[in-house]
Formats: sequence, C-alpha cells, structure tokens
Amino acid sequence: MATAYAPLADIRGHLRVAWYRTRIEPATLRRLMQRSDLQGWLQAGGHLLLYLATGALAFRLWADQAWVAFAFALFVHGTVASFTRGVAPHELAHGTVFRTKWLNHVFLYVYSLLSWWDPFDYGTSHTYHHRYTLYPAGDRENLLPLDPRVGGPWFLIQMFTLNLTGRPGRTFGKGGLISTIVIRVTTSRSWHGRSPTTCRSHARCGGRGGRCARPGSGSRPTRITNSTRR
Repeated sequence: MATAYAPLADIRGHLRVAWYRTRIEPATLRRLMQRSDLQGWLQAGGHLLLYLATGALAFRLWADQAWVAFAFALFVHGTVASFTRGVAPHELAHGTVFRTKWLNHVFLYVYSLLSWWDPFDYGTSHTYHHRYTLYPAGDRENLLPLDPRVGGPWFLIQMFTLNLTGRPGRTFGKGGLISTIVIRVTTSRSWHGRSPTTCRSHARCGGRGGRCARPGSGSRPTRITNSTRR
C-alpha cells in the first residue's frame, strides 16, 4: 500500500534540517564549479551522436536481415540509450553541463523527449530533494531502504529486452511500458488545460497554489503563495 505524505507546502513550513557544512575554501569551490561549453558538447553532444550512430547501425542491420548482428547492435544501442533517462536530464536540469544557459535547456528537452522524461515534474521534485535529502517527509526521490531482488526468468528477460510488466514503485519509477501508459493517460487528464509551470493541487508542489520550478533552474526554492508562507 502506498505511503501517504503530507503536502510539501505544509512540510516546508515546519521541517528544518540542521545540515553539516563541510569546510572548503571559496577559491577551491569556484574552481570545482567551473563550467565549460566545450566539455558540455563533448559529453552531451558526444553521447547524443553515439546514440544516433548505434541506432542507425541497428536499423541498417535489421534492414539487411543480419539478425545475430542486429541483436547485438540493438543491445548496445539500448545500453547507450539507458543513460538518456534520468542521468543526462539530471545534470542538464542543474545547468552545470554547459556554461551557456540556453544550451543546457536545449539538450535537457532533447534528452527528455528521447527518454519520456518529464523535466517540469522533475524540476519541482528535485528542488525539495536537495532541500530535504533523505528526509522522507520532504524528499520523495530517495526513499530508503531499498529492497533489490531478481524476480525470476521473466524479470531477467525484460531487463535485457523490453520492460513490459514492471510495477511502479518509487517517485519516478513508473514501472514497465504498460503501467507507464496507464499513469500517463490518467495524469494527463487531470493536467489538461493547465500551464506546465503552474499546479494548483499537485502533491509534489505542495498544492494550495504552489508554483513549480522550471527545468534548468537548479535547486531554486519553489515559489509558494502567501497562504503557505510562514
């Protein structure tokens, strides 16, 4: 049975975390946080080219009916493609991949489109994740403890082919293809006609007129109306 959580608008009003601050010289921190468009192109652009190259190779082998080579190429392409979901959008949403801001936004939307990733939903949730890391009342992304297990031969087959019947569990774990479609259809109905950056009742934004963080905004606090401010 799913755990019921209080709206985040209520949580942010009373949950205060006494974080430990690691001592680090400001100059060292600035050096470690330097961004580079060149490195961004090598990382984000290079991975995108690798994704396109392995996909084109798999398609060519399929067209030539070279089935053994096609199966291997498809596996390689799927392995490369698995890093487009969550991993790339996470770094791009923080705006740390490219020095130029709009490049982070462009690649964020490209990778999100390729992997069915919702950057708006994630942008809001991740703000609270960094504010309340590992505190389940406020951090709905890292819910511990985990219980990893192998679910038998059918589970292993889906791991290396197509996840059809995986069950949804964690915040952004919508499960397999079937449950993902069901969740997408049901949630899209409730969001029909709304601005992608405004949510009036979404639990992750706290409800009560909470305003979602935009993708690529890093960990800026979510704006809340006067009714929810302290």
